[in-house]
Amino acid sequence: MHTGQPHHKSPLIGEALKKEIKKKLITAMLDSFEKGEMTQDDMEFASNIVLDEMPKVHTQEQLLQFLEQLKGVWKQFDSVYLSSKTQETSMKEKEVIDRLSNYIKTLN
Repeated sequence: MHTGQPHHKSPLIGEALKKEIKKKLITAMLDSFEKGEMTQDDMEFASNIVLDEMPKVHTQEQLLQFLEQLKGVWKQFDSVYLSSKTQETSMKEKEVIDRLSNYIKTLN
């Protein structure tokens, strides 16, 4: 599940966001375990992947790729992927609005 080198066109993500995502993933695992949808072995394996791979994630694009890989193996991570995808869309919209605002300012 290696995420590769940072892709410079994708916005960088900070440690606070990584921490938030890890917390959401752990919560999803615990909820699934309590519901009997995930075994202790699955939880341990998924936790190791998250702890090993998350430090390699540096951009929004890499984060989404990582979460997509996780949800491909464990459907329990769908909600974390979807919330991150929504956040990426919001970031892109803000970037476009900022660019347009700056462009309009140059016209005045």
